[in-house]
Amino acid sequence: MAQGEETATRKARLAGRVSLAGFVLATALLPIVIVLATRAVPAGIGAATLLLLLAIAIDGGLAALGARLSSLGRNPVALGFLALVGWALVCPFFGSPYGLDGKAAARLAGSLALVALWWGVIGVAPRPPAALLRWLQLAGLFFAGALIVFERGNAYPIRTALGLEHWSHMTNRPSMVLAVFAIVFAATTLRRGTWPLALAVFAWAVHIVFAGESESTKLLVALFAVVLPVAWLLPRLAAWSVAGGAVAAMLLVPLVLPSLALPQAEWLQSFLQQASAAHRLAIWQSYLPYIFEHPIAGYGIGGEHRVMSTIDPATGATVAAQWHPHSMLIQGWINFGLVGVLVLSAIAIAIGREAGRLPAGPRAFTIALFAGVFAVASIGHGAWQEWWLVLAGVGLTSVAVLPRHPGKAG
Repeated sequence: MAQGEETATRKARLAGRVSLAGFVLATALLPIVIVLATRAVPAGIGAATLLLLLAIAIDGGLAALGARLSSLGRNPVALGFLALVGWALVCPFFGSPYGLDGKAAARLAGSLALVALWWGVIGVAPRPPAALLRWLQLAGLFFAGALIVFERGNAYPIRTALGLEHWSHMTNRPSMVLAVFAIVFAATTLRRGTWPLALAVFAWAVHIVFAGESESTKLLVALFAVVLPVAWLLPRLAAWSVAGGAVAAMLLVPLVLPSLALPQAEWLQSFLQQASAAHRLAIWQSYLPYIFEHPIAGYGIGGEHRVMSTIDPATGATVAAQWHPHSMLIQGWINFGLVGVLVLSAIAIAIGREAGRLPAGPRAFTIALFAGVFAVASIGHGAWQEWWLVLAGVGLTSVAVLPRHPGKAG
């Protein structure tokens, strides 16, 4: 009996250490690594997820993880993701001239599967003590923020010296990662006794974001800050307003886009200029004819750059004049047509519904972060880029799960 207890204790200790390594990677190291290599989000989260999976296996929790993951079969968000991947595989065979881009479809499926697995493991894996987890998050945010500021100075840039980035001062993606990780930190720390720390760290991250050039990150942070108190005080209204707004935007964009013009208010002109709004609007409108050529099933995933491709007469190579429309609203129509947009709309409604069922704190943070993520996805980034999909998914699942699942102290 004593030997069995000793073996169980050793397993629990080993599981705790392996789990701690996973959380160190995901919270303290990953934000720093991403400043140096901005597309490292999927690799870092994937490695952390594998460590947490190993900890669960050592601790004998695979049955609990299996039960948690099997519950995804009843989760409307997960079912929506499955339907989206299924349609991505099928829709190119409904009249698209390009056929299936298997690599792009696999990347989409892999990104969504990684988010689902992360959601599963963080609810089951042994958890470091709350104070230690808080210090790990603080370390990652502090050093990542300091490195972003250092790189912007461009005096002795590290990113270009290592050959990991071409431009030192371009910190758009690291700024976005910093903002999302700061929101996760606030969500897990905003409680009695520690809320001043949560607010101080969030304000510090906001200062770094607004001192930089990433207009999309500024939009995410600003919209998050506006929606959060509304979601806290009027959660049902906030959840359905955000989800309903997302659905309306996705369905109506082909009708609104032809007459869309930039606002003329003087106070907005500086922001619009820095965000290259006129150029972005021209890109969006250039895709409009292709939406109406294949309105039901689209061109398939990857079609957003194929429709803009030309043949170089000198080399015979295919050259893409535009790789993506910098808008999920438009890319959804180009890739998947009306059927896919209806699936995306169902996913937005499901996220609003599931967020509304969470406890007060996680509910408000999930709704507000979803509002910011959707706004950014609507005006920037390639819709299915792995770094962006995984960052958004991990951010949303973390603010929903980490504050309400203490796990086992490792």
